[in-house]
Amino acid sequence: MHYEQTLLRSMLDTLKPGDILLGDAYYATYFLLYELQRRGVDGVFEQYGIRRRSTDFRLGQSLGTEDHLIEYQKPVRRPVWMSQQYFEQAPQRLQIRELRVGGKTLATTLKCPKQVPKMALKSLYSKRPLNTPCVIKRAPTCAATAR
Repeated sequence: MHYEQTLLRSMLDTLKPGDILLGDAYYATYFLLYELQRRGVDGVFEQYGIRRRSTDFRLGQSLGTEDHLIEYQKPVRRPVWMSQQYFEQAPQRLQIRELRVGGKTLATTLKCPKQVPKMALKSLYSKRPLNTPCVIKRAPTCAATAR
């Protein structure tokens, strides 16, 4: 897992604003989601570990059945690969969309359900190569929902 994260971080500079990064549960981390948002890149990932098991769709802002906006809290500990300065500049919270489709819980930065409905995210996510992050060019936008 650490190798994949390291490799992906080394590839971040190839992403352009408007791209969508698709990936499995290894990639749905607070700091990757933050970095994607900072770069104007969106991401769609399967929810990982304890967060997947504890997702409560009654919390946050409901966007529909098993679809909501929720705030992720910044981890208390700085990852060993991260500079102290970067860690300190990261916000305390990130707003992320979580939704359940096809038996999977997805975490995404694509927050607008009118522009990007659940079934569109399911279709998009299902087309990714297994165990490999994939970049789709040109993300949809929604004027009603800020990035």
